[in-house]
Order: sequence, then C-alpha cells, then structure tokens
Amino acid sequence: MAVIKVPMTPRSAFQPDRPAGQLLLAQVEHLEHAVGLPFTKRKKRTEGEAAEYIRQLTARLLGQPEPIAAETPRPKTKKRAKKTRRRTR
Repeated sequence: MAVIKVPMTPRSAFQPDRPAGQLLLAQVEHLEHAVGLPFTKRKKRTEGEAAEYIRQLTARLLGQPEPIAAETPRPKTKKRAKKTRRRTR
C-alpha cells in the first residue's frame, strides 16, 4: 500500500478571533451529544472559544480531569547553555 504524505497545517490557519465555521460547530455538537448534554440553541463562537470548549468536552468524555484554562500562562523553561568538555592535562 502506498504511503500518502500529508503536509502539516500551518500555524497561521488557526485564528482564535475568527468566527467558527460549520465543520467546527458540528464537531462541538457531536461531542456534546457524546458526553450526554441536552440539545440547546447554540450561541455564536469564535475558533478560540470552540477549541477550548472541545478540549473540555474531550476531557469529560474520556473521564479525565478538566484541563487547565488556556489563559493560564505556562512557565517558560530556560535553555541551558551547551556544556563543553574541558580537557585537563
């Protein structure tokens, strides 16, 4: 069987402030149904809001603790300087 290589999606494809498209909203609706939430009229969501809500629903579906909110900044790790080996004579 031939291997089909699919290129990575560029980071610029995700725009958190853009209104969510129908495909993304359908995914939210299916996840809500899988979790067992009742059908309610959906509000307008942005891509960022939909992504966060999908993260929460997926964790709930898998029985995992709810993930930390995206607004919480992650601690930055410091890059360590490359160690050079010193020769001793």
